[in-house]
Amino acid sequence: MRHTRPPITEKEVHDAMDALNAAGTEPSYRKVRKELGDRGSFSDLKGYIRSWHPKDRPETPLLPLPDAISAAALELGQQIWSVALQKAEALMTEKLAGFAAAKNTAEVDLQQMTKTADEYAADNDRLRDEHTELTAKFDQACEWARQQELEATALRAEVTTLREALAQILTAKAPKKIKKGAADGPASNREAA
Repeated sequence: MRHTRPPITEKEVHDAMDALNAAGTEPSYRKVRKELGDRGSFSDLKGYIRSWHPKDRPETPLLPLPDAISAAALELGQQIWSVALQKAEALMTEKLAGFAAAKNTAEVDLQQMTKTADEYAADNDRLRDEHTELTAKFDQACEWARQQELEATALRAEVTTLREALAQILTAKAPKKIKKGAADGPASNREAA
């Protein structure tokens, strides 16, 4: 029967790394695994090793500075801070002036665009009125043309009727002799020839 070992825990890994660190040895995967009795795979140890932070970091004591150096450093720091503030204020003033100029330019542009838009709107209204007027005139012209066509049709019919009536009148009033001679004339001429 195979003997299974319990899984490696984060605490075990961290304890092993702390022991190596306290002994002055830089912890590594191989060394940690050896410290754990050759237990744990690379993938088992990886996350735990990354989450470890050494407990025993040696602290470097700060040496006290002489009063003259501390005072000079403080004064230098204040001068640097003062210069930095002046530069920041100058930069801010410059930026604000640039923003104000850009705002003024944008306002002038907006006024010009508004004026142009108003002019376009007025032109659009004028053109719409002209279109309406021309459409009305076109409709009137079409109606006039339709009326003229109706009148022309009526006049053609009346002219046709008058022609027929004139032809009947001429036929009824024409002397029979002329009519007969006119009918015989061309035939007699052909015989004589």
